[in-house]
Amino acid sequence: MKRHSYILLPTIVSLLSFGTAHAQVVISEPPETTMFPEPAEYCFAQTSLHREYTEGGFNLRLNHHLIIANENQTKAGDIFVGARFKSNPDELWLLSGNIWRNAEDTTVNWPSVYYRFDNQLPPIVRVSLSYDPAMVGASGDGEILIGYGLRTESNPTPEAFQESFDEMVHSQRYSVLWEFKSEKKPFPGELHVEDSTICLKATQMERTVHKQL
Repeated sequence: MKRHSYILLPTIVSLLSFGTAHAQVVISEPPETTMFPEPAEYCFAQTSLHREYTEGGFNLRLNHHLIIANENQTKAGDIFVGARFKSNPDELWLLSGNIWRNAEDTTVNWPSVYYRFDNQLPPIVRVSLSYDPAMVGASGDGEILIGYGLRTESNPTPEAFQESFDEMVHSQRYSVLWEFKSEKKPFPGELHVEDSTICLKATQMERTVHKQL
């Protein structure tokens, strides 16, 4: 991922989002624990696409599980999700929460982070994005990239995120996840990842119920 100086394009800020239109208060009950007499195996697709029907038609949700290499699981680091368009291939947008920001936006001095892990990176990180054909149609074809970088500070200032971003770029620890098309088709574009399955083994399970107030 490269960072270049370009003018902020407001139409792209809301391109892909997993936020909701209205704020909701959610409470969580204490987890229910189930013990297994022997290790149980649970398998799921590493990457999947799902339709989400809305009042205006449908959105497409992408779920991806990023696997962290064994040697990096004891280190502090950050997950980055980027987007760029074929009309401006050198312009990079980074996702933070449900907001996309131009990587060269001068209102802040550090790259936007999708997830930060100050103590140590987990073995698997789940990333979820929604595709809105109407918004993408305003910007054209493009691609989503994903990667992670390492940093030395476990309790960083925001500026320290530049260290993990630069480390990711230097190590080339990022890749294209999804190439999307502006055409309004049920499944526009294509995934650029292997068709793989993840299997986990565990001796217990915790189930937490979330309720909206």
